[in-house]
Amino acid sequence: MYIQIAAEDPLGRAVMQRIVSDAVPHAELHFTACRGNDYLKQKFSAFATIAQHQNPVVVITDLDQFPCATALMAHWKIRQPLPAGLLFRVAVHEVESWLLADRAGFSKLFGIPQQKLPGTPDSVSDPKELVIQLARSSRLKSIRLGIAPAPGAAASKGFQYNEILTQFVLNAWDYQAACRNSDSLARAVHRIAQLAE
Repeated sequence: MYIQIAAEDPLGRAVMQRIVSDAVPHAELHFTACRGNDYLKQKFSAFATIAQHQNPVVVITDLDQFPCATALMAHWKIRQPLPAGLLFRVAVHEVESWLLADRAGFSKLFGIPQQKLPGTPDSVSDPKELVIQLARSSRLKSIRLGIAPAPGAAASKGFQYNEILTQFVLNAWDYQAACRNSDSLARAVHRIAQLAE
């Protein structure tokens, strides 16, 4: 079984890789280039065609500043119903919120108390910025330097941001525990399980 995964960035790709490979362990995963949500929007009709006639496609994007997934889908001009083989999931508000939802795992990774993490990460409007703020308060030098941008740097995040968080997702993230704190993640995991069936 072939499953194509399309994500706007490497972190979203790693999240879907982890969940889909667990749900469908014998599937061969193919990955679309990570070129942002505009690219996903432009390619969405092609993904729908592939899902209808060839193999399943999983598309993940961030909600960002849209009020809800329905508004985002309207902006993308997505026609309903979607083909059965096309799974479109939206992280509320960014995929980082799903990582924050694993409170025990994330606090261990960052070397910070769980009390610093939000109880309902889906309600955080800018999870990426929160991750950077938490990194600055970490007792671990590797997290402070790798996740947060250097003072005065033009970059919005540290040079190891994707690498550190991607390795966490693939090797240590307890997404089942995270589902208890993130409704949008729980719905995504449930739909992927249905796709596997």
